[in-house]
Amino acid sequence: MAKVTHQHLGKLHGKLNQDIFRLTPKGGTTVYRIKTWTKPDTTDFEENNDRFSIGNTFACSVNDMVNLKRIWKSFRNIKGVNARNKIFNFNYAFCKNNYITNSANIVPNGLDCRIVGFSHNNDNIGIEILPPNSLLNVYKNPVVANCLIYASLPEAKRKGSMPLKDNAFTIVEQHFDELTLKADQPYIIKFLEDVGKYKHLKYYNLIRIYFSLVFSDINGKLEWTFSKPFAFKGADIDEEYNKVSHDNALKSRELAKITTKSYYRIKQR
Repeated sequence: MAKVTHQHLGKLHGKLNQDIFRLTPKGGTTVYRIKTWTKPDTTDFEENNDRFSIGNTFACSVNDMVNLKRIWKSFRNIKGVNARNKIFNFNYAFCKNNYITNSANIVPNGLDCRIVGFSHNNDNIGIEILPPNSLLNVYKNPVVANCLIYASLPEAKRKGSMPLKDNAFTIVEQHFDELTLKADQPYIIKFLEDVGKYKHLKYYNLIRIYFSLVFSDINGKLEWTFSKPFAFKGADIDEEYNKVSHDNALKSRELAKITTKSYYRIKQR
């Protein structure tokens, strides 16, 4: 920062090139230099940006669900000052360059409940679950069904002009007065019809379903279910990614086992 005390060209005020001139109460002028930053033109920078972007969008989508936000906020052992931060920090390790692995989830834990099927048309969706006896022991109506549909890898060639995002997230929440669940018997949850809201799904090569039921148990305690994400489309993509990750982990372990010959070293600074 610099101060101009003797001005021969009048009083300078405003921006000039990379400098900002501001008048002081005593009639002088203070000069500030604008700090500039050049965006790194590297692959690593772009990949980290993409990873952060998709992780942030996932966290914001989950945080937008009222009941799930309440659940995440209650976890004190997950880093974060609010629910969105906790969701982001918990799932960031599972976010890759423009892709979310099937290890991410919309709840950190919960009562087991498998997703065994998913169906959709342009206007509605249905999720088939298989509730175990352990869930039915504490389950009590009413309930809120929370669903996050993750769609990725849009088709390059398709009919129509509707623009498609590389990664699309659709959140669906619905209150049900009653779900007649029975232990170890498949049950299909049908959501309300919403014209055209699911039309875009048919144009994606990867579709993954995240799901959780939230309810108050027989003692009035808030409970929720935990399900492994269901791959409706693109299960082979997940399998290939997991295989590559596993092979890379094995290579890293093998390299860590390599020992070097004993040596002597001295260094002064």
